[in-house]
Amino acid sequence: GTVVAMNATELRWLGYEAAEVIGRRRFAEFVAPASRDAYAATFARVREHGGAADVELEVARRDGTTFPVLLTSSAVRGPDGRYLRSRTTLTDITERRRAEGEVRRLNATLEERVRERTAELAEANRELGQKNAENEMFVYSVSHDLRSPLVNLQGFSRELEKGCAQLTALLA
Repeated sequence: GTVVAMNATELRWLGYEAAEVIGRRRFAEFVAPASRDAYAATFARVREHGGAADVELEVARRDGTTFPVLLTSSAVRGPDGRYLRSRTTLTDITERRRAEGEVRRLNATLEERVRERTAELAEANRELGQKNAENEMFVYSVSHDLRSPLVNLQGFSRELEKGCAQLTALLA
């Protein structure tokens, strides 16, 4: 677990100089308390099975702040197959976490907008249904009110036909 090499990028992320870390510190010291159990299980898996990939951990900087990383590690074994060390790559996933949080926030906003729009559409649909019912009642009322005068006009029209037929017969 003692660090035997660390690249400049990781040293910068953690806030240390190479002389302070290499040969002097164990990687587990950089793991944030919330991730220590996950790291211990991962380290055991690397030693036993030869590797672990895409393990999300929090690591602590010198100033105590933490940041998320994706750890991929593979075991380096001696000629006799015994575990000697591990080769580990860390990827800072701060931006990915921020983007995931933004996606979650946007999804929540979108879901709220969908709920609001659905409620608006349901209300508009209810109002349209009510207006449709009012229109049907108006059409029924108008057709009923027009039916009676039409019946009278039909009767008067028949009487005129009879009168015209009688006048035509008298004139002929």
